[in-house]
Amino acid sequence: MAGRVAGQVALVIGGGGNIGGATAAVLACNGARVIITGRDIAKGAARAAAIQRSGGAARFVTHQVTDRAAWPTIFADILNHEGTPDIVVCSAGKAFLAPFEGRTAQDLRDALAVNVEGVFLAAKEAFAGWRAACKGGNFIAISGVKGLRGAPNASVHSATKGGMTGLVRGLAAEGHAMGVSANTIHRSLTWPGGQPPPKAAEILGADRLSAHMANTKAITPMGRIG
Repeated sequence: MAGRVAGQVALVIGGGGNIGGATAAVLACNGARVIITGRDIAKGAARAAAIQRSGGAARFVTHQVTDRAAWPTIFADILNHEGTPDIVVCSAGKAFLAPFEGRTAQDLRDALAVNVEGVFLAAKEAFAGWRAACKGGNFIAISGVKGLRGAPNASVHSATKGGMTGLVRGLAAEGHAMGVSANTIHRSLTWPGGQPPPKAAEILGADRLSAHMANTKAITPMGRIG
């Protein structure tokens, strides 16, 4: 396989999920050696196996982004097997959608642990590796439009995505001098097949879900759910 990232090493954190899995597949299709991490062993292993069947190079490593002590081990393992990652994609995340008045301080801490601290810990290891190897790299975090604007039932979620965006903007400013680029991707509503999962209806209710989807389509240039 040949492509824009041929021969590069790409770590996709949360690569067992829908967006992370698609990202891993595209990177592999363009020649990268992909390492997928995630807490769901079945999904992560299946993603890696699918890439391998398509002729790409991929493997899966079990990891929970909130496990602070495991981060150095993950990066050391990649260094030993593939070398210093050229690309690090933070796709692990969790949507915290519910009315604000029902949320607690612990809900906020839990959300920050996944959506902000997870990106922070990944960046700490990635930047240290790039500095040690005297090379640049690409750091990418999957954020969302709710990190740029508010929405009903998404105050806590917006706070974490906004925090992620601010963090990565700082990383971009600091990484420039060492040849590291850092970016966030602000996706809109994205569901497998463009259809809401059952949990969405449980959280929002059928009427609000329908209105939410209609509003998303109206403000999205392509006019559809991702």
